[in-house]
Amino acid sequence: MATLVLSYSRVDRALIHLVVVFLKSWLREIDPIVFWDRDLENGPYWRQEFRRVIHAAPQLFVFWCSHASESAQVRSEFQYALTHGKRVVPVLLDDTPLPPELAGSQSIDLRRAVRHKPEDDERGYTWKSIEASLVINREEITSAFAWFLLRDH
Repeated sequence: MATLVLSYSRVDRALIHLVVVFLKSWLREIDPIVFWDRDLENGPYWRQEFRRVIHAAPQLFVFWCSHASESAQVRSEFQYALTHGKRVVPVLLDDTPLPPELAGSQSIDLRRAVRHKPEDDERGYTWKSIEASLVINREEITSAFAWFLLRDH
């Protein structure tokens, strides 16, 4: 089952897609199975299936930013994980304050690694700029995710 389950706002899909591509490539030596909602088929059971994946994983990585703070779905996903005793790891994309439930959680800080502004939307990202930023900060990003993955083995 997935060891790296991701929650994010749909507005940030382009950014998260590239992060997923890089994580699958960079972390393959520790064999994480990266799971995000694009791995599910749309349909009436989507939410239940995503919750099943969260339930089976040791943790949920929540990509946190202004968009995520406004997303009822992101809130529902991290609250479900917390209710079921899962570790919730905020992945900081901008300076948006964490909600009280996550404020004391150890986080992964990608604010220097990715360009993300509250006014960004799917059209605001360019693959080239995201890719360049992720490559430049590869070691920092992989070590942060690997630390959480390896501590459970």
